[in-house]
Amino acid sequence: MTTTFEKYPFLKELGLEEVNLGCYCGEWFASSDKLLDILNPATGEVIARVKQASTSDYERCLQAMTDAKKAWGEVPAPKRGEIVRQIGEALRAKLQPLGRLVSLEMGKILAEGVGEVQEFVDICDYAVGLSTETAKAHRG
Repeated sequence: MTTTFEKYPFLKELGLEEVNLGCYCGEWFASSDKLLDILNPATGEVIARVKQASTSDYERCLQAMTDAKKAWGEVPAPKRGEIVRQIGEALRAKLQPLGRLVSLEMGKILAEGVGEVQEFVDICDYAVGLSTETAKAHRG
């Protein structure tokens, strides 16, 4: 099967391969051998493939999320805000390639793809501001 992967060098910049693992829980994994083709909706070409996760893989992730939720809630808001700021910075650093990915995967024009990623960056910035305001409200 021919993929369009090599046509799009930004995919490698984002750490993607022709076949990618479909579940993340501290590390990428997937216990299933089933592959899902990721298609360019404009052309029907295969962009890449994802090794699908099983139900038990997802249950493992949900349990880890449930376990982490309480610990995350105990982290002071400014520290959580700092982590969200770092996420925003990482997204900002990859704005163009991530925007290209959204455009390619969703069949959108490039400006819309970049705009969607920028919106996520803006939400991170907003959340950082809320974290400092929350801390001030609790002190004062």
